[in-house]
This record gives sequence, C-alpha cells and structure tokens, in this order.
Amino acid sequence: MTLLIVDADQSFRESVTNLLLLSGIDKFEVAEGNSEALKKITTTFFDFALVDLSLPSMSGLELAQEINKHAPNTKIYLMVDDREQQGPDRTILEKLNFPTILKSLVTHTLPQLLAEELISIPKK
Repeated sequence: MTLLIVDADQSFRESVTNLLLLSGIDKFEVAEGNSEALKKITTTFFDFALVDLSLPSMSGLELAQEINKHAPNTKIYLMVDDREQQGPDRTILEKLNFPTILKSLVTHTLPQLLAEELISIPKK
C-alpha cells in the first residue's frame, strides 16, 4: 500500500509520518501543498491519499478532484477540521462522494482505517 499525505501543517505531517512508521508502514510520501502533491501523483501511483480540506492555495476538495482525474484508482480521504464538519462544504463533499475523516481524530483512527483499506486492495 502506498500513501500520499497532503497537509500544509508541518507538525501535523510529522505526527502522521511518525504514526505510520510506528505502525510499520513505510511506503508513503508527504506533500505540503497542491503543486507538490500533483507532481508526486504524476510520477507515483498511490493506493490512498489523505488530503487536508483547508489547503492554502487550492482547496483540498479541488486537489482531490485533480488527483481523481490523474489517478482515478487512488482512494481519497479528505481531512476535515472539526469546525468545518458542518456547513456548506459538507453538502458539497457528500455530493462528490469523497469520504471524510475528522482531522482531530486522524492519529487515533488512521491505523484502523489503513488496515481496512489494506484488506480491500487487490493483491498484485
């Protein structure tokens, strides 16, 4: 399983990186923003992408749509800040069918989520 984590917050990226390494997952890359993520997505296949909804120059939703265009087989989860859980963006997210995960719970739920995703990925 290969993962892409996209978040502008360096300390959050480091926390997720440490969590992944402690969980025995070492096939992942991190990106600070949309341009870095799009470069990575054109050169590497990712089974799974975890994208912050609140990226500075392009929203995470727009980035997710771009990733979906370039790599339709990549499963994308949008990380949603607790304050963004309700509101107009929530309706848009539901219509576009991108699953979401509360950013505050990522470090608690990511290992289980990845275990479930690993089961669903076809063996190569």
